[in-house]
Amino acid sequence: MVEVRDDGDVFVLDPHTGVLGPATPPAYGPADEVDHVTFQTSCRARRAALLREMADRLRSATTADEPDLRSVLGIPLEPPPLGAVSYRFGGPPIPVFELTLPEGVLERSDVEQVFGEGEWVPLMPYGDHKLAFYVPADRTPWKVALFASFHVQPEASTPVKSLLLRLDPAH
Repeated sequence: MVEVRDDGDVFVLDPHTGVLGPATPPAYGPADEVDHVTFQTSCRARRAALLREMADRLRSATTADEPDLRSVLGIPLEPPPLGAVSYRFGGPPIPVFELTLPEGVLERSDVEQVFGEGEWVPLMPYGDHKLAFYVPADRTPWKVALFASFHVQPEASTPVKSLLLRLDPAH
């Protein structure tokens, strides 16, 4: 599936990283062309599915060290995955992987479609609105807490500002 913009540029979503990039013939044909809204909705759904895959992979890390976390993600980090503008690893002792997203990459409803309904995180003064989602350990060393941040109290279509995946010991 590709999006052909008014200026003639053609874009495709990398299904492994969630990064949008140019497409060139013969990589696509007229049957692959969709309108902007359909393309963006499909991109957001695929990125949410990739986010779940990333959470599942991170659960299998053997250590809290950045090289191990990079390895288990199993995807290129340049450019940043999911169409993010930046990423960072944090820890140990508490390993985290954080993505800063431009507007339009993911919406609250996209994340909830894959992770279920989020739980509100208490709002701190001058802080972002956050929802927490949990991926339990499934015979893995870690469970994952996903924190989605928003500029405003989110409705279904509110864009996600950033994502933080925190690994907590399974025991």
